[in-house]
Amino acid sequence: MRRDRVLYGPPGPYGGRGHPAIHGARFAFKEPDTWPEPVELVEFQHERWGQVRLRRWDNLHAKQEAATTFAVIRAEVHLERDQPPDPLWLGYVPGHTDQPVRVVWSWFDQRWSIEPSIRFRKQQLAWTLPRFQTSAACDRWTNLVDIAFWQLFLARELVQDQPLPWQKPQSDLTPGRVLQGLGALFSQIGTPARPPQTRGKSPGWPTGRPRTRPKRYKPVKRSKQRLKTA
Repeated sequence: MRRDRVLYGPPGPYGGRGHPAIHGARFAFKEPDTWPEPVELVEFQHERWGQVRLRRWDNLHAKQEAATTFAVIRAEVHLERDQPPDPLWLGYVPGHTDQPVRVVWSWFDQRWSIEPSIRFRKQQLAWTLPRFQTSAACDRWTNLVDIAFWQLFLARELVQDQPLPWQKPQSDLTPGRVLQGLGALFSQIGTPARPPQTRGKSPGWPTGRPRTRPKRYKPVKRSKQRLKTA
């Protein structure tokens, strides 16, 4: 999370007059005076991050969405240095099992292998390119993209590297390189389907069958405000 974020705690009890409060106490990342006592405070020595200090606060929410509460972790690493790096703020939604803050913080290292795979699905496998009209179709397309990604993972030992003229050869192929050489593998495997046969002209749309068009929605446009005349 950005280091200049401002969150809010849960509102206090209803006073009996007016609308109930939506936001509670202010929690600004840059203002330590607004931080209450953390729910959990841990300090330990890590072989990679040196001296680490973790603090966690629960039941915080953004101003735009008060109904969505989450926990916030402030991670300070390499405290043994004279000039340690800036602290890192992490936000997460606790699950059914309350994991300790040290375990949750260790999950942050795994994001470097997860985020590139999501970006590869979007850019190379066209995950977000189609515009389906139903959520079920979106789920089916997501499953197909995951299956395609697993095929690339399983084919990495069977595909030979075929770099483009401006690319360097690789011994450990990335998913993109596997995708480049997958066509040569398919040409060797072949397909169990029979070759296509000509069937003449297409019969076209059956006579008497009604055509149903998808429901259209008008775009929401902001009306222009008329200038007040003197």
